[in-house]
Amino acid sequence: MPFIQLQLRRGTSTEWSNSNPVLAAGEIGIEIDTNLFKLGNGSSTWNNLSYGGIQGIQGTNSLQGIQGIQGIQGIQGIQGISIQGIQGISIQGIQGISIQGIQGISIQGIQGISIQGIQGIQGPAGSDASGNSSQGIQGIQGISIQGIQGIAGLLTGIPYKFSTNTTIQDPGSGYLRFNNTTVINITSIAIDNLTSTGSPASEIINSWDDSTSPIQGYLTITSASATCTFIVTLVSDNFTWKQISVSNASGSLPNNDELVSVSFSQTGYRGDQGIQGIQGIQGIQGIQGIGIQGIQGNTGSGGGLNWSNDLYNPNAVISLPQPGITDFALGYLDLPQNLRNDSYTLQLSDAGKHLLHPSSDTTARTWIIPQTGSGVGQVNWPLGTTITFINQYGAGDISIQVTGDGMRQAVTGASGTRTLSQNGIATCIKISTTEWFISGVNLT
Repeated sequence: MPFIQLQLRRGTSTEWSNSNPVLAAGEIGIEIDTNLFKLGNGSSTWNNLSYGGIQGIQGTNSLQGIQGIQGIQGIQGIQGISIQGIQGISIQGIQGISIQGIQGISIQGIQGISIQGIQGIQGPAGSDASGNSSQGIQGIQGISIQGIQGIAGLLTGIPYKFSTNTTIQDPGSGYLRFNNTTVINITSIAIDNLTSTGSPASEIINSWDDSTSPIQGYLTITSASATCTFIVTLVSDNFTWKQISVSNASGSLPNNDELVSVSFSQTGYRGDQGIQGIQGIQGIQGIQGIGIQGIQGNTGSGGGLNWSNDLYNPNAVISLPQPGITDFALGYLDLPQNLRNDSYTLQLSDAGKHLLHPSSDTTARTWIIPQTGSGVGQVNWPLGTTITFINQYGAGDISIQVTGDGMRQAVTGASGTRTLSQNGIATCIKISTTEWFISGVNLT
């Protein structure tokens, strides 16, 4: 594991007093000449902040034992002796240390420990002439106050605030949001170009899909209450914000408006393609076959299609009797099925088919149409590609998502991810290089 050094803001008491800065909430400043520290609250200046740590209160002195009464002729009683209660000792809570890791782990400061003051010892009894004694008063027990709890370590990574809004659009300055409130169904993240502190992060986020590996890297979002992780597959730039396509989501969601830390671990680049092997020796040409031409059959009584035999033949050729019309391939008249009971990224082989989500799978799923192209994770969808989606009765909702390209719904013109509920059917057609058109029933 690499060595990580953590440094805190520091200076002499005079330097702090003269500069009089405002410390951020939770930020620590140390006076190196007094070894005292102050904890910022985000609004008060240094001179208006109190020093950290509480000292235990000194134990109260025990009362002196009462002097024995002098007898008329007897020996004077010995004065009662008492020992002062030892001062209560308070150990200050150790400062919380934050160790940066893949997810930015924060170790909470250890709670301050206090030791109770020792009780004063009772003074011996004095004696009078008659042999009577008067006991010394017992010392009062020492009092101590428990040390304050150590300060929790700060989160590491890029700071943002989390929004529970699931609409994938500009989340607002300093915010990020997911497209679903169920972690395993999250496939897209909207994140602003500015962090919660106003710092630009656009170039950093754009580099998250620079790897030549199909898996770009691993994204971790951590807050004080939750941690969730994702595999990053694509980053799309929308000028003032980014849309990050993700998969394999796990963990739990932060609270609304909660401060989160975003960290990314990129995968290695794919190695160069190996040298092509030497071509094999060409085989010996076979002996030419001998064939006898068949006898020509009688001319048919009339042209046309044999409907009983050719209707379902994918290779049938129709000869139409109309003048000027040439033969053409009939092709498939049915719609082959791809049964899916999982979240699925479509392939080129799904063109011209229907994807069925069965009643037996009540879990909500996401089906992704990859971006058109020849790069990693892309598919060369031909213009006119047609795919039909069917969500059977009782099945969980299907989220139909297009990455990179656009998709609009008929009638409403709405764009972005569409949801197909049970008993729903929708057909998606590739109408241009970068746009799909979808329509259907129970589609929102």
